[in-house]
Amino acid sequence: FKKFKYSKKNFNNNNFVFIGRLIKEKGVEELFDIIPYIKSISPNVNFKIIGQIDKNNPRSIDPKKLKSLINNKYIEYLNFETNLVKEYKKATCLILPSYREGLSKTLMEAMTSGVPIITTNVPGCADLVKNSGAGLLVKLKDRKSLKNQILKFIDFSISKKKVMSINAHTYAKKKFNERIIIKEYLNAIKKI
Repeated sequence: FKKFKYSKKNFNNNNFVFIGRLIKEKGVEELFDIIPYIKSISPNVNFKIIGQIDKNNPRSIDPKKLKSLINNKYIEYLNFETNLVKEYKKATCLILPSYREGLSKTLMEAMTSGVPIITTNVPGCADLVKNSGAGLLVKLKDRKSLKNQILKFIDFSISKKKVMSINAHTYAKKKFNERIIIKEYLNAIKKI
């Protein structure tokens, strides 16, 4: 995670980003269903979706839904992005409403960059939020919960969002540092 560095965020804006494969298990359908409502009451909120549709995967989202959101200017869409550092610098919150994840690389990258997170209350994702104070949790496959938590984040004060950003980065520095992980791994091996 060396390339992901803390960057100050402009919390006067609400720039939400989703980064991941566009499959149902990532909670993309739920997110897509609520974005028009959120934009209708908070038109200055921005949503960026970064990820590919796997046309050969039966769990992929309907491309028509994505196209409709793009055409109606509800979202900005990038099919594939290699410079995620740049995207994390612009983002003020990462949304990952995944059904199951383990320890998400996307969440770890975002937190390392100081991006607060909104993610699902499932193992791995939930642990990051509960242990760091860097985000909000949503109920699994629950559009209302997701909508409410996004609106809650929008309504947070700038100072609250800054605290979440610092919490994210501080936690990431302690827990995602490669040297610490390698040291713990080697210590575990010695005990075997």
